[in-house]
Amino acid sequence: MKKQLKLIVCLMLCASILLSACLIEHNTEHNCIGENCQICRDIALKRELLKSIFLCLLCDSIFICVSHNTVIMSLFADTEKRKLNLVANKVKLTA
Repeated sequence: MKKQLKLIVCLMLCASILLSACLIEHNTEHNCIGENCQICRDIALKRELLKSIFLCLLCDSIFICVSHNTVIMSLFADTEKRKLNLVANKVKLTA
């Protein structure tokens, strides 16, 4: 039940984002009544919403890339540490 609810919420969010973009595209050349135009305010609000969503996705993708690279670098450093071990390299100590 929870998976279905999450899927429905996700689909509704995607649909609202898509419809916001469609509203902006469709109403760019409307008959503006002047300073208190409701359509102009709606378009500005939708643009800011889409810009905020884009910036969040951009920050998330940068964070994922950095964390992925950090994991790869730590794995590489861990394998290099093992190679520097004297026992692993079978170094014989002589007096």
